[in-house]
Amino acid sequence: MAKSEYEGVDLAEMQHEYERVNAEPGAFGGDDFLEKFVRLPERNGFTLLRILPRKRGGNHFCATRVHTLTNPTTKKKRTYHCPKVLVKTDKGERWQGECIICKYYGDLWQKSESLSGKAQEDLQNQARAIKPVERYYYNVIVRSEKDPKTGEIKSNVGPKIYSCGKTVHAKICRAFCGDVTTGEKALGDITHPIDGRDFRVVKAITKGGGGAEYPNYDNSKFDEVGPAGSPDELTSWIENMTDLQSLRALKTPDELKHALRVHLGMVKEGESSDDDLEEFRNAGHTASAQSRVSEPIREELSVSTPVASSGGDEILADDDFMKELEGM
Repeated sequence: MAKSEYEGVDLAEMQHEYERVNAEPGAFGGDDFLEKFVRLPERNGFTLLRILPRKRGGNHFCATRVHTLTNPTTKKKRTYHCPKVLVKTDKGERWQGECIICKYYGDLWQKSESLSGKAQEDLQNQARAIKPVERYYYNVIVRSEKDPKTGEIKSNVGPKIYSCGKTVHAKICRAFCGDVTTGEKALGDITHPIDGRDFRVVKAITKGGGGAEYPNYDNSKFDEVGPAGSPDELTSWIENMTDLQSLRALKTPDELKHALRVHLGMVKEGESSDDDLEEFRNAGHTASAQSRVSEPIREELSVSTPVASSGGDEILADDDFMKELEGM
């Protein structure tokens, strides 16, 4: 494969991204499209992937955040990309922009802080349900995969899209650049066609509070150095990679507002609305407190708003995430 067809890792970019994710405390459709996503084992097991190098001038990955909203009538869940984007500020990178769902999330949590007991717990659970969750997309090759239609075991399937949460993304960034605080050595360009490494994604189901189960990826690791594939395979894979930024298809502000109203049971799918955030504050899902969120809306309270368990940033991964996509 000609060198001009791909570009090596930008270590400065990966170092910056690793520092960012460690410093911080619906756009899909069709069965054919869903088949482009990597499916991990439903429970315990592993999947061997090869993260592909970026095209020249492209990105290693796509970063986004998603909200999960539920239609109370049909119980159908849908994921929506948050329109906020990562921008550099004097305090580091922050997700900034306007998002009605983030505003409502922040409003719920602010109200909960003035409550106690079950009232506080209920309101915080409502907030967690729509909390923006970071997702990261990579172009990968799946080393071994069972065809769901024929049962045939296929090798080097792809390119496919690997969707992961913040924990696994940080592990990938750490492989590129190492970690001086723990003494972990950098593995270099793990996407290199010749000297790269396969990524062994190990999934283990762990139990959190109340018996809830969450996927855990702590044992995931990179294998020994080895070639990604033959020159012809690499050429084909690079040419057929997904434009990862295209996965972040945003809804309009009015569409997000309507989706939130459906989630709250205020309207049915298809009904229109011209109201603003005030109607959400007065909906049956909120507390009676009438405090307003100051403008501009504060950041997403990442320090004071713990998730349901230590696996919170991975909740949308794997089978749960794919089920939500299938329901769209």
